[in-house]
Amino acid sequence: MVEHIFEETKAHMQEIHEEDCDDWWVYHNALSLMTATTTRAWVEEKGYLKHWILPECGLNAHTPKHKRYYSQAPVGNSPELMPWDCSLNKDFDYAIDYRVLQTHRLPEDHELKFSYTTPSHGSYCLRRVYEFNPRSERIAHDVNQSLQHLVDIMEWEGCGHRSGDWE
Repeated sequence: MVEHIFEETKAHMQEIHEEDCDDWWVYHNALSLMTATTTRAWVEEKGYLKHWILPECGLNAHTPKHKRYYSQAPVGNSPELMPWDCSLNKDFDYAIDYRVLQTHRLPEDHELKFSYTTPSHGSYCLRRVYEFNPRSERIAHDVNQSLQHLVDIMEWEGCGHRSGDWE
C-alpha cells in the first residue's frame, strides 16, 4: 500500500508535467503501517521520505512522553482529513453493492456477475470496481472538502472539546 501511494503519485505528477518531476508530496495520517520504524527506514531507503509531508521544526514535540513518536510522524486518525477514509470508502462500497444487487439473478459463472459468495469472487468484484470508482470528480470534491476541514479546524482552534461541544 505504501509503495502504491508513492509510485502512483509520482507517475501522475510526471504525466501532468510531461517530464521527470521530483516536486510532489503525499500526506497520510498516522497509520501504524506507515509510521512503523521498519516502514520509515524502508521509505527513506526508497527515496520516498522527501516526498512525505511530516511535522517540522518541533511541531509535535510537545506531545505527551508516551506519544513522542508523533514528533516525527503525522498524528492520529483524522478521517475528515483523509478523503478516502471520510467518504470515498462509502462511495466504493455503494458502487459494489449496487452491482451485486443488479446482477444477483445472473448465473454464478456469468462474466458480468458481481458476487461476494466466495473470497475470490469478492476480490474480483473489488478489483473490477476499483478501476473506475470513485470518479475523478468525486475524488477532487472530497480532497477540496478535506482542505476546507483544515480551515475549519484552524478557525475553531481544534476539532472540539472533550465534552463534544463546539463552544
